[in-house]
Amino acid sequence: MALSASQLDDDILRIYLRHRYGVMPSEKITMATIGTLVHKGLECLLEENRKIGSEVELEADMPNGWKLTGTADIVDHWNHVIYDVKVIKKYRVTKLKEQGADDPYAWQLNAYRYMMEKESGIDYDIKVAALSPDAGFDFKRAEEIPVLQIVDVPKIANEILEEKFARQVFELMNHIESGTTPERCTDTWPRRVGGKTIPVRCTIYCDFKNVCPRYQPKDETVVASWGF
Repeated sequence: MALSASQLDDDILRIYLRHRYGVMPSEKITMATIGTLVHKGLECLLEENRKIGSEVELEADMPNGWKLTGTADIVDHWNHVIYDVKVIKKYRVTKLKEQGADDPYAWQLNAYRYMMEKESGIDYDIKVAALSPDAGFDFKRAEEIPVLQIVDVPKIANEILEEKFARQVFELMNHIESGTTPERCTDTWPRRVGGKTIPVRCTIYCDFKNVCPRYQPKDETVVASWGF
């Protein structure tokens, strides 16, 4: 049994649905689709450089008997740095800088670092290569926001990462064995419309909504009016 690096700080409901249904196909072009195209381009650029690997498959056996898996976007074996490429809006880059080790991306990058250390014995540095399609001059801050920003990610101690992994597995297995469905995901991008909170992440971005028992289809009517 395995959990991926991206699930380390994910909502239990999404982990449960992925465990049950596998990876769901995306229905439309999203920021994730653009990110996939960027990753493919990087693969072509890096394929001749043996010291820099792209789409590096990683795996590690965890203390609880499960496996941690993942695919690192870029691994610089010469300078011992792991990069994760994110195509995200500029506000999300700011949030990553502010949250540091508490950011979900930090857990994902530290999972890659953990697996690389288990494989090579080397403690790699970790960075996010953030590409922002909405970059440019920010009038509110009166500054130019670059399209590409390299953000250093703080390291999380291995024992803390192992504890986090064990908690996710414990909660997942509790629901599987009891036949219960996890609570609805925590929506990080809510909008208030007519006195009601619309879960933006759930309604617009989640590929599991068509199989999720917690999803509320009536939200689609409101979201459709936004032009998504």
